Amino acid sequence: MFIIRRSAYFVNSPSQLASAYTIYLASSRSFSCTSYTSHRGGPQWTLEQKKENDRFSQQLWRAKHKDHLKEKNRKHYEARKAALLQSGQLESTRNSDARREISRRYYEEFSAAVSQYQKQISHRTGTLEAISRPEATRRFMAERNIERERRRAEIIVEGERRRAANKAETERRRAEGRAERKQRRAEQQAQRQRSVQQNAMLDKERATQRAARADAKLKAIHDSLQRKAARASRRAEDKTALEQRREQKAERRRQIEHQKAMLAKERATKRAAKAEAKSEAKRDSLRRKAERAESARRRAADKTEREQRYAEQNAERQRHLEHQKAILAREGATSRAAMAELNREVARHKAAEYRQDSDFRKGSVAKEQQRRTDHNYAHRQDMRTWLLRCPRRDQFSWKTHFPVVYDHKAVKTCSACGKTRAAGSRLWWQSLVSPDKYECHLCHAADCVRAMPRGFEAFEFGKGKHLKP
Repeated sequence: MFIIRRSAYFVNSPSQLASAYTIYLASSRSFSCTSYTSHRGGPQWTLEQKKENDRFSQQLWRAKHKDHLKEKNRKHYEARKAALLQSGQLESTRNSDARREISRRYYEEFSAAVSQYQKQISHRTGTLEAISRPEATRRFMAERNIERERRRAEIIVEGERRRAANKAETERRRAEGRAERKQRRAEQQAQRQRSVQQNAMLDKERATQRAARADAKLKAIHDSLQRKAARASRRAEDKTALEQRREQKAERRRQIEHQKAMLAKERATKRAAKAEAKSEAKRDSLRRKAERAESARRRAADKTEREQRYAEQNAERQRHLEHQKAILAREGATSRAAMAELNREVARHKAAEYRQDSDFRKGSVAKEQQRRTDHNYAHRQDMRTWLLRCPRRDQFSWKTHFPVVYDHKAVKTCSACGKTRAAGSRLWWQSLVSPDKYECHLCHAADCVRAMPRGFEAFEFGKGKHLKP
């Protein structure tokens, strides 16, 4: 017995394989055993009705072609078994935890079903003595097969009934369509008769319109003669009005000259006012410069005070770290020596393997190149180098942790990963909420945006720019 995994099904018996293949075949093909439709009419179903009909069609197909499905399932099972034998995965499949779990669950369910069947037999016979378990198993499987055959026969009968109902519905719809087309042809005939009558009325109306257009043409000629006489009288009136406009234009020229003189006088007054405003603005500028100088002096004093406060805090933090370092040195001297010896042994083993195996050397070089070309790794290393060298890291605004740099490697336990750096590190991240908790640079700088100071989340090292607080 072995296990075959196909899609999301775990199969450990031919019967389960047949069931899985039946589900796969029904989901990958579309059957229409009961849906009798045509282009000339048929059942018009909604989406839910179509889904229900397809589901029943699949059940009917499986009921009618059970031998075909068994043959297909057997061929699939044999092919999968041959593939597992050829690939050498049969032993691993036999001994897998999934196979054992599925076998255990299957036998538990089957045993529970047989036990329930024994109880039912005892209840029906009215006796306290139960039949033997092999006999109960045989009867249970026989009754289950009879029940399956009965359900398969019911599905086939229901499919034939549905097919007959769909044919009757199609015939009814075709009859309705023929009656509707006959009625539509009668309506079209009546519409053509109405169109003939309307065309006759239109011809009569066109004749009336032609007569009206002739009368309108005569009237237009008479109106044209009247307009010519009116234009001659308007020309005389326009000539008189032109003389009057010329006199008005000369009067407007005189007024414009007077307005220009007034505007020149007003511009001179505005220039004088602008010069006065400019001198006033210059005095205001000198006053603002003096105020900025005073503000710069106050900011310099505040900065000196902040630097002094930061120096005192750093001194206190250094004293606390030295105390912790002394405690850890006393507690972990033995463990550090053992860890160092173990690390040296591992290094010697890796070096020997590196010298002897060319594939291992190539793989190590490829992994190192891939690690160095990773953007997060490069950013994390550049950030570490900058923090170890930057003297003004205390002046930046940090979010959740503060970088602490020691002169020598300090041994601490990372609060993020829970590991103790036995070899120690010069750079540790102290929590601003809990000062007694530290994180290593590898864990804290995993998210580059969170690790960078406020206002410099998008900064990239190696672009020729420098971080300034």
